[in-house]
Amino acid sequence: MLLSPHRFSCIHFEGTFTIRGSNSNYIGFVWSFQSIRKYYLALWNKESSYSSGGDVYATRGFHVKVVNTDIDNGTLVSDALWSDESTDDVTSILRPVSRWDYVWERGYTYKFTVYHDPVRCIARVLIMDLYYVVADSGHIYDCTFRGGRVGVFSMDQDEVEWQNLEYHCVDD
Repeated sequence: MLLSPHRFSCIHFEGTFTIRGSNSNYIGFVWSFQSIRKYYLALWNKESSYSSGGDVYATRGFHVKVVNTDIDNGTLVSDALWSDESTDDVTSILRPVSRWDYVWERGYTYKFTVYHDPVRCIARVLIMDLYYVVADSGHIYDCTFRGGRVGVFSMDQDEVEWQNLEYHCVDD
């Protein structure tokens, strides 16, 4: 996880990324980061697969979750991050994986946008290829966190090139 040094309330966060690595696992975006146990997370997985421990299954596609836990067990939290389902006392799914979701392709460059307005409790995540929207969370209504840091995320995915990362406050 790579995080901004600044905290924001209403935020527009965007950038581009290219995946060159051989793995087919998660990349994602973080916003309203409070601590390693409290933040929003959008994840995009190329292939359905089991976690490195082999205990947790993740379906290919795009989903959004809120991580909100006081649990100090690293394996339990890691498994909850890998899972595309809500997990007791760790994560809640805000936008589930759809069987219609596109998956990322190695070598392609994608643009992402994260918009969060905690005053109105609205967030939205978009991922585009050169021409089309390939993943769209739609409007997500959740008031768990009211601002924080933003960043990018990779889990068991090598050689992700993040470029043109920009963020700015959006007036209420």
